[in-house]
Amino acid sequence: MFDRDRETNVTDVVKAFQWTNPHSWIQLLVTDKLGAVQEWSLEGGSPSILVRNGWRRTCLQPGDRVTVVIY
Repeated sequence: MFDRDRETNVTDVVKAFQWTNPHSWIQLLVTDKLGAVQEWSLEGGSPSILVRNGWRRTCLQPGDRVTVVIY
């Protein structure tokens, strides 16, 4: 499912951030090279792990432009 040897950087707009157990989710609106918008679901760590790394439930808001590294 994940290829840890291949990273991709994506910069686009947050649709939603779900602070849920067992994993958090970022809904990202990604615009492709042709201008079409796709919704990507990015699975993140659990809230307890995110808190230990400095995250808070309010870190990402709809409309925020973010850059993420995904596998």
